[in-house]
Amino acid sequence: MRHSSLRSMLAYATACLALTSVSSADEESVSSSLAGRWRFELGGATGLYSGSVDRRDDYFFTGSFEYEFPAAPRVTMGLRAYPLFLYHQSDHDDLREQDSTIYGLAAGFVFRMYQNERKLTGLYGEIGTSLMWHTDHFHRNDSRWNFFNEGGIGYHFENNWQLALKYQHISNGGITTPNSGINALSLVVGITF
Repeated sequence: MRHSSLRSMLAYATACLALTSVSSADEESVSSSLAGRWRFELGGATGLYSGSVDRRDDYFFTGSFEYEFPAAPRVTMGLRAYPLFLYHQSDHDDLREQDSTIYGLAAGFVFRMYQNERKLTGLYGEIGTSLMWHTDHFHRNDSRWNFFNEGGIGYHFENNWQLALKYQHISNGGITTPNSGINALSLVVGITF
């Protein structure tokens, strides 16, 4: 299991690096269209799924800010921080665990590809990963350090508001056991400035 997680992370990193490979002529056209911008997002998920733990009554909220800048035509990279991560896990009789609220922080990066190259608006897709620390353990996850991976689609409106649907996965990548991950679909609203 540990080797397949490492292979997946290496494949992911290689894909991210490939997205940023552009010629110098392309870099000039992209950098002149957008210097960089700040993004603030709020999101939430409920009805979470995990292969080995029933997390249907769990939910979480996130708040992130990010500095997004051009990386290639239609592609941006963002340096993202999550100063707000609030996860409520419900009592699970089979685990003999009690309700608890977990607070966390995370930092990482994200890549986006936009439909509209010139204004970087319209439909977009994104992938990102962050390293997360949290105050307590998730049920059947033996680490307070986890990876927060996400991919999604969204729409960036002309007035700088965004709406996105993201698949999010939280796990420690098999570094420690047990490693019961958390999978969720999250609705996110954001604004750039």
